Amino acid sequence: MRGLALLGTLLMIVAFGTAGEIRYTDPFAGEALKALERATEFLRSISTHGGYLWKYSEDLKERWGEGKASQTQIWVQPPGTPSVGMIFLRAYEVTGDKRYLEAAKEAGDALAWGQLESGGWTYYRPDGPRRRRWRGDADRSHLASVG
Repeated sequence: MRGLALLGTLLMIVAFGTAGEIRYTDPFAGEALKALERATEFLRSISTHGGYLWKYSEDLKERWGEGKASQTQIWVQPPGTPSVGMIFLRAYEVTGDKRYLEAAKEAGDALAWGQLESGGWTYYRPDGPRRRRWRGDADRSHLASVG
């Protein structure tokens, strides 16, 4: 039951909280914020240059999007990279903690790197070769292994 209360508080903070208005009187608010921090650290540790997939095995050896994915692929459709980035952005809006904004920017960078000149996306790997018709050749040196 305690786990459900903690999860409920965490969801309420992210879904309905507004900056500066988190109700710290809730007995689980502090724990929920710590859980949000730990979840963010974990997600960032498994990201591929800021990008995410839909599903991961517990040992992280298997990953999936619409199908089985490699260790270096990311997914553009929800619940992949855009959804995770939006959650980070919402966490920043609610808490004002810049680590969530940084995580959201990383997800945005991963999406921008693979965007086509047409404005759309196709399947890509952030560490793979760039294909023709990619959006400009902006400096992406902060994505260390991107080719």
